[in-house]
Amino acid sequence: MAGIRPTGPPFAFVEAMLESAKHEWKSFKEDEAGERFSNHHRRAQRKGLAGRIARVAIGALLIAGGIFLLFVPGPGLLVMLFGVALLAGESRWLAERMDRLEIAARRTWRRVRTRIRRRRSRQPT
Repeated sequence: MAGIRPTGPPFAFVEAMLESAKHEWKSFKEDEAGERFSNHHRRAQRKGLAGRIARVAIGALLIAGGIFLLFVPGPGLLVMLFGVALLAGESRWLAERMDRLEIAARRTWRRVRTRIRRRRSRQPT
């Protein structure tokens, strides 16, 4: 039945978890580039032990799944990146490296995009 959502104790936990994830994603998106993962780490340290254990477990599973997807058709690197991002919430060292990687990736993407645009503008039509 469309539009009917289950409620009750087991679903209340899931709803609360999803709301927390939505809020964290919004905060993550609004953070400045180069500070996102460090801020995510800071926020994650305020969470309870169960949430931290779940984040590490899910992050490790995503990395393992990403490694598997490297050898079969699938978005292996992207899945691994999500796993590392989750683990960055538990490791300040990893969060700092991810912030540096984000800055470098953005810089590289700007260069590539500029070169593509220049080539397109030089091509005769």
